[in-house]
Formats: sequence, structure tokens, C-alpha cells
Amino acid sequence: MELLTTAAAADRLGVTERQARNLAAHGEITLLARGVVDAESVTRYLRRRGTITRRVWSEGTAWAALHVLAGLSVDWVGAAQVSRLRSQLNGMSAAEVASRVRNRAVARQYESHLSARGRVAAQLVTGAATIGDLGTERDLDGYVDTQDLASLMSRFRLREDSSGTITLRSTDHLDQARRLSETDPGLLAAIDLATSVDVRERDAAFYVISDALGSL
Repeated sequence: MELLTTAAAADRLGVTERQARNLAAHGEITLLARGVVDAESVTRYLRRRGTITRRVWSEGTAWAALHVLAGLSVDWVGAAQVSRLRSQLNGMSAAEVASRVRNRAVARQYESHLSARGRVAAQLVTGAATIGDLGTERDLDGYVDTQDLASLMSRFRLREDSSGTITLRSTDHLDQARRLSETDPGLLAAIDLATSVDVRERDAAFYVISDALGSL
């Protein structure tokens, strides 16, 4: 594993050290110890950055936008904000939507003993197994309540690993994630895959998001 100091990671990213620390705090890059960053996580971030803008919605607004996109009711923000979100979505591309909603959860990768994977999977809120003709079931990937993350890690002895095959997306809006999973699992899967470095996955995700935009 290649390691970088926070300063070296900031230089590679073209940001300040403070911005690099903020990226680590939000799970965008992996801080292994104080002042030490996993270089591979920096590489992955740079690959994704082409679809990332600086204007990002808050967590609650991001889930509200996704519910609007799925044609679901929204009761945790005001009617005026829902109307503004609908207007904003009407002028966006799929890539911009994926970028604006990235604060919906904090995603980190983990690894566990093989025998625990099925039990971990049962605790997660996940998207569809396929979008279009593309299968999405490669690694374990799903949403958990932020307050339950530490307990989940302890129960199943999960260890944080930037190359791990388990992605946990912690959110304070798990009920909203569950509702979207139950009513439009394809859209939830597409949002999760929209920043993939795999071109086929990303194109399939953008197709699903664009279709939802066209239905507004």
C-alpha cells in the first residue's frame, strides 16, 4: 500500500491541506492515521472528480431531490423548497444530479470475514441488482443508519480498508433511503454507480437518471 502525507495528498489533488483533511473527514479519501493518507483513495477520487461539482446539496436536501426525481412525496422539507428542487432538477444533466446528491451519505469501504458477509448484507438498504442489462451485484454495497455504524462494525468485526469489498454508506436519513429502495431501487442503484470508474456502469447509471429526469 502506497502512503502519502496529507501535504503530498493535497499537492496531488491540487487543493490545500485543509481541504484535503476535509475530504478525508467526509470519506472522499482515506486517512489511515494522523497525517497519513492512502494513495489509492486519492487516485480513485481523482478519477471520479470529473463528475463532481463544488455545489453540493445537504444530506436532507439530497434525499428530497431523489424523492422528487422518483415521483415520491417529500415531507421533511417545505413545499417551496420542493418546488425549487423540481425546477433545478429540470435543468440538470444526470452527471450534475449525481454530483449534487453526493452528501446523501458518507461512503467508506470495509472488509470482513467471508462468513459474516451474509449477515452484514441483511442489515443494509440497497438498490436494484440490475439496471438495464447491467448487473450491479459485484461487491456488498448499502446504506446504514449513522448511529448504527459503530455497532455494526463491532458485531461483524468489520475493518476499514480502502480496497475492501464492502461499502457502507452511513446516513441520518435511512428511512428515506429505504423508501427509495422499495419504490425505485433502480434509481438508487444508479445514483450509487454514477461515480463508478467503470465506464459501462457509469453510462448505465446516467441512462437511468436521465430517464427519471425526462419524466419530471
